Amino acid sequence: RQFCLLATHMAERKRNMSQSTATSSFLFVPEEAARFLRSNIRTLERWRSTGTGPPYVKVGRRVAYRLRDLEAWVERQTRQHTAEAGQ
Repeated sequence: RQFCLLATHMAERKRNMSQSTATSSFLFVPEEAARFLRSNIRTLERWRSTGTGPPYVKVGRRVAYRLRDLEAWVERQTRQHTAEAGQ
């Protein structure tokens, strides 16, 4: 259910942006990124401190995640079997 709400929220935000801007620089706050990844915000914090998670940007003092970076990071997590090394 939360994923559906996030998808609806994303669609609304994208409608308010130009198509090229929406695909290249759509930003998530950490809470939205955690929901997108179906993870916990504390996990994202840990990943930021260890450098193992998705790339993030600093906007002033705030942390944000680009949609394209989240999608690319998820793609890099694809494994064929359990013996493959994780990041």
